[in-house]
Amino acid sequence: MVLWVRMPVAVAPLVGIALGALFAWASIEELSRVGGSVASRSLVVAMLFGMLVYAPACGYFEAFFPDWSYAYLLDSQRRPVALDLALVMTDAISVPLGFALFARSAAARRTAALARGVAVPSFVAGLFLLAMLPRLRIFGTYAEFHGDFGTEPLTGSPVGYALIWMVGVVAATAAFTLRVLKQLAEPSS
Repeated sequence: MVLWVRMPVAVAPLVGIALGALFAWASIEELSRVGGSVASRSLVVAMLFGMLVYAPACGYFEAFFPDWSYAYLLDSQRRPVALDLALVMTDAISVPLGFALFARSAAARRTAALARGVAVPSFVAGLFLLAMLPRLRIFGTYAEFHGDFGTEPLTGSPVGYALIWMVGVVAATAAFTLRVLKQLAEPSS
């Protein structure tokens, strides 16, 4: 379990919870109207984002760059596939979980609690990434990393380009989702 905390795959659920809190904040009007009930249209939007955007983006790295996504701490040849599936499922539920955790704060218009819900998991995720930066700046396989041969810098590598693309996709769809959540709060005409 100590290894789990030191891997970049551990960061994804934290970011998902922060995104869920941000989505709850964007849904403050609707959640105020329904009394903080998580049975809202906004929760459905957060669930769809988690399942259709966030989990596939996170799972891409586990599927195509497994050694890098585990910071070369686990050999992808010896790791059970069920671990990857469990982590992708955790990523998928992290966004609606963050939304549900902060729905009552949004309904009560406690913006300080919402700000903490976004900031604290984001800060912890940033610390994890900073701690793993020496390992994550290198692209290769588990054997190449530990044998100190055949590695290349992250910049210009396939995983580097994939990171740029996936961060862009997640950021653009999160911005679109925030816009949709704000529109859900408007009274229908």
